[in-house]
Amino acid sequence: MLRSWAIVALIVTIAGPAWAIKDPETGETFPDKVQCEGAGARAAGAGVREATFGVDVYAVALYVSEKAKGQSVKGTKECVMIRARFVRDVGEDKIKEAWLNGFKKHGLSAGDAAVKKFLGVIKGEMKKKKEMVMTTAGDKVVHTYMGRSVTVTGAAKLASAIKKIYLGGGSPTPGLIKDVKKRGFAKP
Repeated sequence: MLRSWAIVALIVTIAGPAWAIKDPETGETFPDKVQCEGAGARAAGAGVREATFGVDVYAVALYVSEKAKGQSVKGTKECVMIRARFVRDVGEDKIKEAWLNGFKKHGLSAGDAAVKKFLGVIKGEMKKKKEMVMTTAGDKVVHTYMGRSVTVTGAAKLASAIKKIYLGGGSPTPGLIKDVKKRGFAKP
């Protein structure tokens, strides 16, 4: 006879992870909690990046440090993580161009040392199901591209621009902003 704890474990295993956050448009799931620069962080929202004519490019999940609960993500110095899982292959040039356009809107140029270092990790075509992860904490930015990482320190403007690109006016992921507002863990 199965004990009650074994039955619960069996039900959880069959039902699948209840701890995931899901982008409803792409169906991509992300864990509800992650470690962000050594601190616990919780999923604050999910969305999708669409290209021209509504073509899905990647699903995105936004994580915010537990310490920043209720705060504005754009204004916090606490750890923020943005995970982008691609749903199609995208060329290196397209990715770099998109970042440069976003940075330009927020006062950074291609010649800025922090921008060069951030973009330097982007090597080769992004493959479907692979991830690009941006982590900001104070003036530190960690950018991981298909498993390769670069850390940019003394980059408060870069950290701010990344958060504003995703959560400000003209965001490439407006569904993310809506989801963050709906979930209420943090404010965009």
